[in-house]
Amino acid sequence: MDNTKRFSEVEILAGAVAHGLRNPLAAIKLAVYNMKRKKTGLEEDRHLLNIDKKIEESENLINSLLLYSQSRLLHFDEIDIHEILLESIAFLKGNLKKDRLKVSEKKRYHEDALTEADPLQIKEMFGHILKNAYDAVSENEGKIEIIAEYADNEFITIHFKDAGSGIDDADLPRIFEPFFTTKPKGIGLGLSMSRQIIELHQGKINITSKKGEGTTVTVILPKRKPNDAATFRVSSGDEKLRS
Repeated sequence: MDNTKRFSEVEILAGAVAHGLRNPLAAIKLAVYNMKRKKTGLEEDRHLLNIDKKIEESENLINSLLLYSQSRLLHFDEIDIHEILLESIAFLKGNLKKDRLKVSEKKRYHEDALTEADPLQIKEMFGHILKNAYDAVSENEGKIEIIAEYADNEFITIHFKDAGSGIDDADLPRIFEPFFTTKPKGIGLGLSMSRQIIELHQGKINITSKKGEGTTVTVILPKRKPNDAATFRVSSGDEKLRS
């Protein structure tokens, strides 16, 4: 079976599993709601709160599966990458609190430099990469550095550098595989979806890492909308894009 067909079938399976889980999960949620309406003891309340937490985790998994399985259509607009990065950083700091976490963003291009891209999907991609960096940095020495620059008149390059735990050499070849993760509670779709978004823009992503020293994710995006963007659909091949 070729890689394109295999990954297409994975996307279809992800959507089918997500839809199949929604009905029984909704029934469990309703049952918990009805149980809460009755007076229960502290022990029962504690168990119900735990069930609520697991339901929420399951719903997040379902939403991720549905997002991964859907076909993506790009809606291009002129965007300032710097502004999108600032919004993504603000979201990270506001929703994923960690003591002493430092996120800095540097830009090496003109103030009004614009890029033609889909703002919502670019923000989603930045969010996945930043969340991975956030998970990798330590509690006391958390540091994420972002450098955005125009290397020439055609592409913008964004480097996400974290001083985190790094990635094992054995895991690096698999990091873009759907559902591959080394996190205890990870889903393993963030980097796969990020690569999908970048490829739809006909860009590239590269990841370098050293265990115990941190990871650098480099994203390269064209400044202008690709000529065939209206009909371009990401290939689901196994190949790893390298800059």
